Order: sequence, then structure tokens, then C-alpha cells
Amino acid sequence: MSVTTAEPGDGADRDGPEVLVAALTQIPRARHYVGRLAAEGGLSSDDVERLTVATHEVITNAIVHGGGRAIVGVQTDAAQVTVTVADAGTPWTATIPTDRPDSRQLSGRGLWLADALCDEVIIAAEPTGTTIQLIMRVRPGDT
Repeated sequence: MSVTTAEPGDGADRDGPEVLVAALTQIPRARHYVGRLAAEGGLSSDDVERLTVATHEVITNAIVHGGGRAIVGVQTDAAQVTVTVADAGTPWTATIPTDRPDSRQLSGRGLWLADALCDEVIIAAEPTGTTIQLIMRVRPGDT
């Protein structure tokens, strides 16, 4: 899996359909939205599940640590499905841990898990908050 930190305007911008998630109780609705579009975009059922779990983790982080809400968008093409989660909190500039977090930790596993589940994670710290893209590639034979 790969993690990339992007600069504002270098391809990490949102331009697809979006949903606002303003409470933890709204995350299941966002998961359903992402799962439906990911399946329509050609991902296997296993990859759809991996992407929706990763999305859940990133949305939770955005709500809890990034200003109380998340904007979620999904873009699909023949090669990949990209979920974009943007928050309005303080821009996040830390790195995703490469080692598995200790199971006794109360937090700190979400971004590590998203990175482990997705083909690529792109992080863009912008003046208005942080944008994270979760990318899953469509594999031959998927659907």
C-alpha cells in the first residue's frame, strides 16, 4: 500500500458528487453511498468492503479530529474508484504509521487501517482543512 501527501491543487481536489456527514450516526449512510458507487465502478465485493471500511475510518477521524464534519465524494473510471474525504479542521501534517499500532491503544489505528486496506492513500493538507483520497484499483475480473 502506498501513502502520498499531496499539495493543494495537484489532483487531490474534489469534483464529483458529494455528501455531507455531520455526525457519527450518519456514517452508515455514507458507507452505503460509497459501497454502491464502488460496486457500480467495477470493484469486487471484497474491494468494495475494504474501501467502505477505510472510508468509515477516515470519516470518523474527520468528524472527531477535523472540525466535526466531513464532505465525502466518489469518483470512478475504468481503472479505479477514488473516495475523497475532506474536513474543515486544522490541516493534518503527520504521517501514517507504517507499523501496526498496539492493540491496547485507545486510538490511532484509523489511518493505518485505511492505508492497509486501500491501494493508495493521498493526503493533502490545505489551509481550509485536510483532504484524504482513498484509491482502489479495478482489477481484471472484478465485478
